[in-house]
Amino acid sequence: MADCYEPNQLSISLNAPDYTLPLDLNEVTNFEEVESTFYLTESQRQLLQENGFVIIPWYGDDIVQTYKTLKEQEIPIFVTSDTLLHLYHIQFNEILKRLEEEEFFDELIDMSLAMMGRSVEDYQSFGGGDLREVARRNVAYFAVALSLLQTPTEGYDEEAIRQEIEQWNKDHPWDKKEFKPLKKVEFSVPSYVLAEVNEEIENIEAHQGFKPSAIFNSQKDCQCDLAGCYCEDYSQYVPRGHYTRSEALKRYFKAMMWYGRMAFLLKGGDDALVSEKDARIATIQASLISAELPSVLLPAGQGNLTTCWDTWSRIYSVTSFFVGTADDLTPYEYLNAMEKVLGTEFNATQLAGDEILLNLEAELAQMRNPQIYGGSGVCVIEPPVTKEKLYECLAKTKGLRFMGQRFVPDSYMFQNLVFPAVGMYVGEDEPFTKGMTALGPSRCFP
Repeated sequence: MADCYEPNQLSISLNAPDYTLPLDLNEVTNFEEVESTFYLTESQRQLLQENGFVIIPWYGDDIVQTYKTLKEQEIPIFVTSDTLLHLYHIQFNEILKRLEEEEFFDELIDMSLAMMGRSVEDYQSFGGGDLREVARRNVAYFAVALSLLQTPTEGYDEEAIRQEIEQWNKDHPWDKKEFKPLKKVEFSVPSYVLAEVNEEIENIEAHQGFKPSAIFNSQKDCQCDLAGCYCEDYSQYVPRGHYTRSEALKRYFKAMMWYGRMAFLLKGGDDALVSEKDARIATIQASLISAELPSVLLPAGQGNLTTCWDTWSRIYSVTSFFVGTADDLTPYEYLNAMEKVLGTEFNATQLAGDEILLNLEAELAQMRNPQIYGGSGVCVIEPPVTKEKLYECLAKTKGLRFMGQRFVPDSYMFQNLVFPAVGMYVGEDEPFTKGMTALGPSRCFP
């Protein structure tokens, strides 16, 4: 990412006049004006005199209004770095919001529809065995995302909104608003994945915490406290931040959370988060998706975007500029691994071959591990707790996420400042995070 930036070299000579403390308030040019404007108390005057500044309450929650008020009162303003950082954050947030709402929402629908269509074709053409199950799960995977993008959230009534805007435009012809209906596409979820898709959607809408995934588990009655059961934290699908500000953003958030959290895990077995069978199927799924992205065509009329790879790359690269690159393996890495094992030209049916798959898994295993635990499965770390066990847990979550969770520095830093990276709690009082589990007292919150 550093290659995308060209820093401007600035040469600044600091020449602000010095002053000594305590201040002589009689020598401050506009002190009487400031004192009368802010009704400074004797205590506040004393602090100002001793320290050169004083912090006073502001009866409002809008940082911009503070500066506006000072300007109207003709009080000189010293602009601090936190103000610039806040304005940068607002601009950053607004630009990203507009891109997601006005560009990526529609593009994500088209890509999801096209990838689901290719997966349906794969299911119909693959004779049987693992490849057919791989295609079936891919149909379900993209059907969930497409359903989230096309299903109105609770309380949303597009027709009522259209009527409100029409009435507003009649009453305010000088200030007309534009009604833009959300993109709709025709699709149906195939019967052979309908039950699993509906269960995933129900869990997402209920957002009640960890539950077994209906799609990513071969064993349909598995439980989250049992080994080899892929469980997802469905509480993460509640829109937050700027994603609560429109219907398109709410749907986009849930679909991107699905693409960003559900992992095609590489490692399976008794000491892994999924069974060997599910890891095998997931690895073939991830490889097939990565291999097909460049060849799956989008509907006509998408401008420069002609394939699903174009859309995936556009969304990923732009969001990477704003929020960082993926912490997980991406289709880039899977394509590179497949080229090393299979060459640039290969047939999808080769992915199910035992020897080829083993070589592919070995190549992928050498690639980077996640650095942040994103909640894949239920990774339990039993005492004695060590940082090495944390790294082992991270290695278990290795695999492809279609739009992987991003490496955010503050998440990485906080992860290494709390349990399990810093060991067990050694204080005398009972911590508020303590809770009882089947294995005994554990850290249960947050």
